[in-house]
Amino acid sequence: MTIWKTKYGWRAEFVHKGKRVMSKGTFKYKDDARQWEKDEKERLKNLWSLLQSRYQTWPRAIQLAVVGLGLGLGAGLLLTELLGVEGLTRKVLVLQASMPVGVLNYLFAQRYGRSPEQVASLVLVSTLLSVVSIPLLLAWL
Repeated sequence: MTIWKTKYGWRAEFVHKGKRVMSKGTFKYKDDARQWEKDEKERLKNLWSLLQSRYQTWPRAIQLAVVGLGLGLGAGLLLTELLGVEGLTRKVLVLQASMPVGVLNYLFAQRYGRSPEQVASLVLVSTLLSVVSIPLLLAWL
């Protein structure tokens, strides 16, 4: 990370092996550039941790992803029946209920130290399963 003064303010860049990886425009204050640097380092650390999800956590992640997608589908169908929702609104509600686990769950697990590797595996596996499940669900609806 490099931070330097320009005539317009402070500039910050990530430089890796002589190549600029990421750049942010100009900051009015040097502290703003340092905060951006700190935030970007944290984001890259989280991304690296997500990419290093352990294979040992995959069997449980597969089970949880299948159960989660099934429960989401079931909850969506049950709600549409109970509320009497029909047509396009029903399809959208069922589809939204059947979506995979979001990355935000991983960020919370990382921040609070609650098994981020397992959550990362669950995010990955549920997203891969949704590549198959969502087109099937759309065809069925």
